[in-house]
Amino acid sequence: MADGIPTPAQVMDWFRSYHGAPVDSKWLSVARRASEHCTTDGAAPVSIAHVVAVWWTLLDHASQQSPRGSIATCDPESMGDFLGLEERQVMAIIHALHEKALVSDGMIVQWAKRQPEREDSSAVRTRRYRARQTTEAPAAQEDATTPAFTYPEAFEAAWRAYPTRSGNSKREAYRAWRARVNAGADPAALLAGTERYAAFIRATHREGSEYVKMAKTFYGPGEHYAEAWETPRPAGRTGASAPHSIYLPAVGS
Repeated sequence: MADGIPTPAQVMDWFRSYHGAPVDSKWLSVARRASEHCTTDGAAPVSIAHVVAVWWTLLDHASQQSPRGSIATCDPESMGDFLGLEERQVMAIIHALHEKALVSDGMIVQWAKRQPEREDSSAVRTRRYRARQTTEAPAAQEDATTPAFTYPEAFEAAWRAYPTRSGNSKREAYRAWRARVNAGADPAALLAGTERYAAFIRATHREGSEYVKMAKTFYGPGEHYAEAWETPRPAGRTGASAPHSIYLPAVGS
């Protein structure tokens, strides 16, 4: 280290994930859509594990590109070789990610919003953390621990609608909710997202199980409330035919 600046060998590049990401419910619908495309293309169906592996490989690729977040140069064939999948299966998964609006125009959607700037040392992260703590400390006094505190009506409605999950903390859920509202989120959008998620959980018979997200995670920085949470289609119905190739346009095209 020279003058407090880490040398290249001391810098570890990274990208951010979130708690519960490997078991996120949206991978169920991505795997279903991708398997339908595989059937159309004459390939074997894919599993949820395949979807998660491809997604994390795309994140790793995107984190190393310029601009960060780009998957325009990803190679489905090489990915398939490494992950033990056919190229057609990888392409079907990427196509399904497009359909779920997780990938668009050769980019990971909302990369800049969900990924921090590269930080070269723990000192940088520590300074930012302390700054956030100082800024957020006054607001923390206006919390559910205050004797006279009353939850906002929109949050109460969302809490009533939220699927049952053992260990769910109303206080922690509200802290996450308040953080999103303070950042500009519309409480009506959070409530609508909660209702969509509750309908999805009921349709997939996961009420009360560990597959239900903790509310603090649902309202957290991952913004799961903004997702579509489409209920599964009845058995026997198939989706539209998928194209036999996937075009990932270069950034700026």
